[in-house]
Amino acid sequence: MIARYAVWIFSTIVFLSLSSPSMANDKLVLTTVSTPPYGAGGDGPGFVGSVAKELFTRLNIEIDLVSLPGERSIRSVNEGFVDGELSRIGGMESKYPNLVMVPEKMLDFDFVAISKNGDIKIENWEDLVPYKIGMVTGWKLFEIKVTEAKSIVKLSTDEQLFKMLDSGRIDIALFGRWSGHYFLNKLDLSAHVIEPPLASIASFMYLNKKHQALVEKVSDTLFEMKQDGSYQEIKERTLNIYR
Repeated sequence: MIARYAVWIFSTIVFLSLSSPSMANDKLVLTTVSTPPYGAGGDGPGFVGSVAKELFTRLNIEIDLVSLPGERSIRSVNEGFVDGELSRIGGMESKYPNLVMVPEKMLDFDFVAISKNGDIKIENWEDLVPYKIGMVTGWKLFEIKVTEAKSIVKLSTDEQLFKMLDSGRIDIALFGRWSGHYFLNKLDLSAHVIEPPLASIASFMYLNKKHQALVEKVSDTLFEMKQDGSYQEIKERTLNIYR
């Protein structure tokens, strides 16, 4: 495990030596979740990537979007290998001290349970205890909230999670609302998103603390996008088609 992480760190340094904001091009390298349609993947950059492209264009800042798994992504920002992450729940700076949160929220993100069994009713975290649960490593809220269950399996990828759900190896997959609908449609699975959501929590952009001076400008520009309708247009085009 240590050897594999060391190899990844080396390859990341090589990549960022060509594209980091300290170089001549002054690009920001930002990570996105690898879960369409909210993040990168599928047919394009997804919601957060599309918002970021419009936002930083208005600030005349060039960006590169890099899709990384959840835990690796947040560590990469904290360690300064990349410049920011586009979407996380609030308070991440308490665990990762080199992060600075952009105060204007990216979106209220719904965390849901998904099951093939239409008889399962889930209204709170405690209702998950009798079931076999699956989640993707790096989804921090699920990792914090779900510590007791019949079994808990953490998977590396979204596809692995939904394959386990489809095969019956887990009873419930924990995921995001829009991404859940996306994968159910894409994989043609006879499962459903259980209502109500387990949680609806604001998500925020984070920058490495070396970009503290940008935080207010980024926050103000995101607010302006919400006021002028461009934010809602992106949301309709990338998210609300999956409902």
